[in-house]
Amino acid sequence: GLLLLLTVVWLGCSVALPMANIIGKSLHDGADLWVGLGNFKTYFTTPSLSVSLWNSLFVSTVTTVISVTLGFFFAYALTRTAIPCKGFFRGVAMAPLFAPTLLYGIALIYLFGRKGLVTTGCFGFFQQTFGLNPALDIGLYGKVGIIIAEVIFTFPQVMLILSIALRV
Repeated sequence: GLLLLLTVVWLGCSVALPMANIIGKSLHDGADLWVGLGNFKTYFTTPSLSVSLWNSLFVSTVTTVISVTLGFFFAYALTRTAIPCKGFFRGVAMAPLFAPTLLYGIALIYLFGRKGLVTTGCFGFFQQTFGLNPALDIGLYGKVGIIIAEVIFTFPQVMLILSIALRV
């Protein structure tokens, strides 16, 4: 009972109090005067700001669908099939957990950025050798790049949770 009480108190201090503070600050303006729901009214009536909400919902929905789908197939393959090298594939799937979060963005830019390794065809090797111009532009500096980075970030957790669920 005491352990449960301590857990509830810890969650209250680490989650509920900061959220209450954020909500309280959202009801005040920059001069710390009470404006009530005026900030929310401004947010939802300003087109450029309200579009940000829909962009965030779109990116999070697409990321969720892709991560759960890929995670399910990967977890299913690791738990319910007889593929060889399961340990290797599990390690590859868990590798992003051990990388710093900034590494995802840096790696994506180095690979698929405007001057990236893949975008320019291995530093122009394909263009010089074979006359091929890959010009692979995946739109990395927008929604696509954010979705790719978030899928890479969330995939290990999704795969781990689903693999544990599929073991039962």
